[in-house]
Amino acid sequence: MLKNNYLYKLYAKSKLWFAFFCFFILVSIFTHKTGVETTPFFVWGMYSDIDTVRSSYNILEVTINNKEKLRLDQTFAEPYRMMIYTSFDKYAQYVKAGNVDSLMYYRQGETKPIRRIQHFFASHVANTKDDILQYPIWLKKYISQAISKKVETIRVDKVMFTYNADGYPEVINKINLLNQ
Repeated sequence: MLKNNYLYKLYAKSKLWFAFFCFFILVSIFTHKTGVETTPFFVWGMYSDIDTVRSSYNILEVTINNKEKLRLDQTFAEPYRMMIYTSFDKYAQYVKAGNVDSLMYYRQGETKPIRRIQHFFASHVANTKDDILQYPIWLKKYISQAISKKVETIRVDKVMFTYNADGYPEVINKINLLNQ
């Protein structure tokens, strides 16, 4: 019975790989029991929270060329969709902060050498005001590439909605975030 076991066969073939896999198994058990997420591949708690019903939900609605809603719902379009919506969230944060990237001020004024080095690098990779103001132009080009169609105008709205008793969505309000 034990001779058919994978670890037994591995031990017979390569003691180094056997030791590696035993170590990996022990670390995995330890991190699972303690709740530590060690790598992107073993995120034990990824689906463990209960999804609660909220009174309202927010989504971004992108309208292109003043008439067509952006729809990127195919599997192959997922990278485009993620880039558009996550980058727009960051852009909205910058606009709310007065077109300033807070990374510019990371560790600023701290005196320890390692903190000053961190500030130096952070301030040099942070987005400038000009970079932030160029985002809508980049977004139009990026969406144009994603849908293989010329994009002349773009409008992004934050739509707050709820579900009625029949389970259909009802719009509560709509706030314009970008119109170019």
